[in-house]
Amino acid sequence: MAIVIGATAMVALQAAKGPLYAASARVLVPSAPLSRIITGTQVYIDPRTAQATELELAHSPEVFDLAASATGNSYGNAGTMRGSTAVSAQSGDILAFSASSKTPRAAIGIANAVARAYIRWRASLTSNAVGKSITQLQDRLSTLPAGDPARSDLQSELTKLEVLNTLTSTDTLLVQPAGGAGKTRPAPIHDALLGAALGLLLGLLMSALREAIDTKVRSERDVEDELSVPVLASIRTLPRKVRVVMYGRYERFFADTYALIAAQLTQAAQRLQGAARVQGTVIGITSALPREGKTTTTCNVAVALARRGARVLLIDFDLRKPEVGRTFGIPLGAPGVVDVLAGSATLEAAVRTIAVENGRLIGLPETNGASAPIASDGSATTIGSLHVLPAGRAVKTHTLADSTELAALLRQLRLTYDFIIMDTPPALLTVEMADLGQHIDLVLLVIRQGKASQRSLRTLNRHAQKWPAELVGAVLTDAPGQQSYGSYYGE
Repeated sequence: MAIVIGATAMVALQAAKGPLYAASARVLVPSAPLSRIITGTQVYIDPRTAQATELELAHSPEVFDLAASATGNSYGNAGTMRGSTAVSAQSGDILAFSASSKTPRAAIGIANAVARAYIRWRASLTSNAVGKSITQLQDRLSTLPAGDPARSDLQSELTKLEVLNTLTSTDTLLVQPAGGAGKTRPAPIHDALLGAALGLLLGLLMSALREAIDTKVRSERDVEDELSVPVLASIRTLPRKVRVVMYGRYERFFADTYALIAAQLTQAAQRLQGAARVQGTVIGITSALPREGKTTTTCNVAVALARRGARVLLIDFDLRKPEVGRTFGIPLGAPGVVDVLAGSATLEAAVRTIAVENGRLIGLPETNGASAPIASDGSATTIGSLHVLPAGRAVKTHTLADSTELAALLRQLRLTYDFIIMDTPPALLTVEMADLGQHIDLVLLVIRQGKASQRSLRTLNRHAQKWPAELVGAVLTDAPGQQSYGSYYGE
């Protein structure tokens, strides 16, 4: 896009400036002038040095003063002519005087006038220098007696200088006066290519600047580089106001992705249980910041594990902003983990069951196009089971996370469930994850693309290294279509 914009803008800009014509006159400036060869006064000068000197002389203000005077300011004053003229060195002791103007006549006139003015001015410089030398020799000869031997040598030098003075004007010649002018503007193809190149360069610079300023996470590679753990899956944006997509009308688009996450968590749990010989696996799902899709990911992963035949308990431990209960339709104010730990409710009264039969959730009718689960008491399941322990009453304290009551509750739950999934608060804003780490076996991080910054991930990684729990991987949410893992059958 930047290339197209650059090319279009350059063509339009050059066209708006109007036409421009260029003409060129060529002047021979011999490095070995004939006059000096004849008089024997030629000395060696490096050709590159001589050419650089001639270019400096050609840009002298006096040259353009002479040119403007000679043309009666027909093509502008000396400053205008100087701004319109460029002088360049070419092979064969040639200087090219190129002039640009809005009309061919002016371009030709300026080029020829400046070239001729340079010839005259250069001749005057040489003539003045030789004339001064002649005067100095004549003055010296006048002071010497008639019989002085030095008079002969001085007279010989004086003769050479007088001959050189008569030949100076022929050293520099106008070998090719400007006879025509070519149109240089507008040149659509040239302008388009130049604009495209500038647009590309500007686009690259803007991209580099954006990368330097905007350090938001944009890809799986960003996540893996900062966290040093694999991205288990990338999930594209879910439909608005829909959280659980493991069943209902959106199942075919998202179920495979969450099933992939569940399979990898199952493998990690089996490896962990085999090494530690423990029963039940506690998985904490957290994020760096709020609104990264943590609760949505937690709920769908829990459903996916249950559909694999596991006995799953989902605990809402985001006690300050609980959302799991509302997601599964549990009535507001129902007893939860806070009440169980406080002893004001029993575990049996607080846990709600979502039935799973033949690997699928049942009793989940569609309402207004979105899946609306119905939580119920009891445990009528066949292959797998999904239980939900809501937060209960909201609290603004973190003391429950490291309580002895929680440790005892989790030991009891490990004997009943294959997976205890805990939806925890954002790890960088609260202390709960640091305290829960001693009770959790595996941690899954949820990162929203375009929200979390690379700096926040680096900070999260430093925190995670202090957790006793193993950081098993990350999930990238809100990923673009080309980055997300779509359903094999859905699209």
